[in-house]
Amino acid sequence: MPQTIAFVSQTGNVMKTTIAAAMGITLAAAGLKVLAVDFDSEHRERGASIATWLDERRVKHPGRPQLEILTPRTAQEGLDGINRPEIDIALLDCPSRATKASFVLAADAHFTILPLPPGTKDATLTLSTIDQMLEEGIRPERLAVILTRTGSDAEARDYINWLRSANRGPINILTEHIPEQIAYRIALGRHLAITETPQVGVRVHARRAIDALIDAFDNATTRTDIPPAALDLRGAA
Repeated sequence: MPQTIAFVSQTGNVMKTTIAAAMGITLAAAGLKVLAVDFDSEHRERGASIATWLDERRVKHPGRPQLEILTPRTAQEGLDGINRPEIDIALLDCPSRATKASFVLAADAHFTILPLPPGTKDATLTLSTIDQMLEEGIRPERLAVILTRTGSDAEARDYINWLRSANRGPINILTEHIPEQIAYRIALGRHLAITETPQVGVRVHARRAIDALIDAFDNATTRTDIPPAALDLRGAA
């Protein structure tokens, strides 16, 4: 049975799928067998989900790290489908707006990541989602919040401090964040992960954020078989 990481959001356009793809590609580049499970059927039908993006990436960039893909019709079908001995890590990309299935998937996952762009509405919705997860019995140390689409380091610090003041227990609130960058949008349009964008500065920023998520996952699950190369990518140009 692989380790599982769920990606959950209450609203769209928060970089949930972007982070899932970047994290999966980073781990695949380190030699792990990674399965992307696409639960976002609504966006998949529109050709805008992690499965469709990865399918197109395979055609455009056959020499780059690739992920296996699973497109289940239901949450249970997806959970049944990841039980494969050759898979090391399964990424559960939940629907763009948290549903009952999202909480089922998060409850079953070893780790859950909640991306959060700055904004009172998104922050309030994210805290509500966290509260519901805690009520479902999900351990707070297996939840991580990462700020995305930030305008500056100062803005990120303000929201990080606000989240910490909410006192939701030992949730991983990452100090690394992912800024709003045109370079990331261009990379995604070319079917490159944000950690593969040609611009060195923004690429390094993305890698630090993804490495921080891998560290948080590693620490929360006491996983010891992630190859050191997965973590050695931090700061690399």
